[in-house]
Amino acid sequence: MTDDQIHWFSIVNSLMIVLFLSGMVAMIMLRTLYRDISKYNQLETQEEAQEETGWKLVHGDVFRPPQSLMFLSALVGIGTQLAALILLVIVLAIVGMLYIGYAQHTLPLPFSLHAEHIA
Repeated sequence: MTDDQIHWFSIVNSLMIVLFLSGMVAMIMLRTLYRDISKYNQLETQEEAQEETGWKLVHGDVFRPPQSLMFLSALVGIGTQLAALILLVIVLAIVGMLYIGYAQHTLPLPFSLHAEHIA
C-alpha cells in the first residue's frame, strides 16, 4: 500500500469508529428516555403523580425568555463566527492552500481571515 492509501484508510477507520461510538451513545440515551417516559406515563394513570418530576419539569422552561437576551445573542454570534472560521480553515487545508511546511506564513492566516470577515 502507498502512503496515500494508508492515510485515507486511517481517515475512514477513524470516521467509522466515531460513527459506531455515536450510535452506541444514541442507543443508550434513547433507551433511557423511553424508560423514563413510560415510567412517567404509568404514574399519571395510577394517580401517584401529584407533583411533576424529571423530564416533565422541562416543559415550563422551553418557552421562557432568557434573562440576558443580548448576552446570549452575542455568544451565539461569536460561536457561529468562530465555527465558520474553523470550517473555512479546514476546507482551505483540505484543498491544499495551507501548507504546513511554511508555518511562518500559514500561522497568521486564520487571524487575517477572521479580521477580513469582521470588516
